[in-house]
Amino acid sequence: MASQGAGGSSASERAGSERAGSGRVAAPVDPPATVAVVRVEGEVDVAALEACDWLLQQAGEQGRRAVLDLSQASRVELSGVRLLLARRRLLKASGGELSVAAGRREVRDVLRAGAGGELPVFVTLDEALAWVRGESETVTASAGTRRARS
Repeated sequence: MASQGAGGSSASERAGSERAGSGRVAAPVDPPATVAVVRVEGEVDVAALEACDWLLQQAGEQGRRAVLDLSQASRVELSGVRLLLARRRLLKASGGELSVAAGRREVRDVLRAGAGGELPVFVTLDEALAWVRGESETVTASAGTRRARS
């Protein structure tokens, strides 16, 4: 389930569609905007988030921005959210960025509760991609409130 843009093998290709915990992890890349998209399906436990963290680290080492696509995730363990926060801080420090797409309200609620507003969380992948590319200046919360990019 992994795909890759132009030019040789990558960490995302090698990691491909590994199983980590209950979730399935894949990492297609959006080459024109150099945005790595890491997709997880099913139940996302700490092991799946650790696999995601490794893939996001690879994106950061290449100066990329990244989106964690949880659109097909049925649940996320709260205890793993701190990994995402730490990775976002590291990506930002190296000129990158991280946002998350989570279609299910329950998943968004867990992410927002665990991140305390520090992690940009969107309903759709398109919204998360637009934000991480800098095409959107605001984050729309599930309650409909808006806040400026942080």
